[in-house]
Amino acid sequence: MKAKYFLMLVLIGLLVTGVVIAYKSVSRKMAYGSFEKGREMYSAGDYIAASEKFQRAYSSQKETNLGRDSLIYYARCLTKLKKPEAFDAWRKVEQLGNIEDRKAEVLYNLGLFAFESGDLKTSEKYFSEVLQKYGSDVFAGSSSYFIGLIELEQGYPVSAKERFLDVVRNYPNSDFAESAQEKFGDANILILFSEKDNPFVENYIVENGDSLSRMASRYNTTVDLIKEINKLDSGLIRVGQRLKVPKVTFSISIDKSQNKLMLLADGKMFKVYTVGTGVENSTPTGKFSIINKIENPPWKGIPPEDPRNILGSRWMGFNEPYKSYGIHGTTEPDTIGYQSSAGCVRMYNHDVEEIFKIIPVGTEVTIVD
Repeated sequence: MKAKYFLMLVLIGLLVTGVVIAYKSVSRKMAYGSFEKGREMYSAGDYIAASEKFQRAYSSQKETNLGRDSLIYYARCLTKLKKPEAFDAWRKVEQLGNIEDRKAEVLYNLGLFAFESGDLKTSEKYFSEVLQKYGSDVFAGSSSYFIGLIELEQGYPVSAKERFLDVVRNYPNSDFAESAQEKFGDANILILFSEKDNPFVENYIVENGDSLSRMASRYNTTVDLIKEINKLDSGLIRVGQRLKVPKVTFSISIDKSQNKLMLLADGKMFKVYTVGTGVENSTPTGKFSIINKIENPPWKGIPPEDPRNILGSRWMGFNEPYKSYGIHGTTEPDTIGYQSSAGCVRMYNHDVEEIFKIIPVGTEVTIVD
């Protein structure tokens, strides 16, 4: 009797075990199917539907690698959807024990959410950890970019520009490489126009007979730039006054194939601007120099304030034999970034006004196909 009872218990145990194994197998197959369907939806950009599939797969497979991957994709979906719950989802991923291959992504996203919520201290901590521990990871470039933004926000343009340059040089395939190049230029402008921590200037003590125009001629710069750096409201200076003057030589390089104008300081990239060039490649190539600069230029008898005047707010003309060509602003901003002019180089008005302030007559311009 006891033997029969024992055998019955064994059979029941085996049956229960079989049922459990079968259930787990079916559950795993269903979860895997849900996961694969979610990945298809994710690739198609249907993040709402995908998130539901990943959440379902994670719920039944929490302790498995499939559960881990489902949670990661779920967090990615919430991030794409800009849902605040994404932060908690990434925190859950962070607490998993088998995510070393995904740790950089997790830390980056936690840093991103902290940044977007205004917690710059916490975000910088996460981004810095990505750079320190996972410098070769794809998320390292993005982390360096956001640290640069934080430093720019905190008033440290010198260190910020090094972050942006790091992205441009070492992470050219980063999603933020182009933005980093723009921010690098913005940081350089802030530094150039600043009275302190400015590596582009040197000290000068005003002497008897000096004027801003004489100083600008002597240092191959502009009166506007000297006034901007020193925060001068007028052109009046006094003997013995300590001023800062630019010590770098600016030049311009224009790439027609990219519709980009690069401002260089002593031959090194300073800032890159998007421009418009000539229709059918009509902008001339070669080396030129700026021979004149005009604020609010007229065009073919049309006054500067007239919207038909396509020259915009500034003109910087080339030397012979291309005196009719130059760099100017525009009243047609939608044409910037394209071959759109009769041969001149067009810039947004705010950009041409910025560069107009920096470069003097005589500045070298190189244009290539």
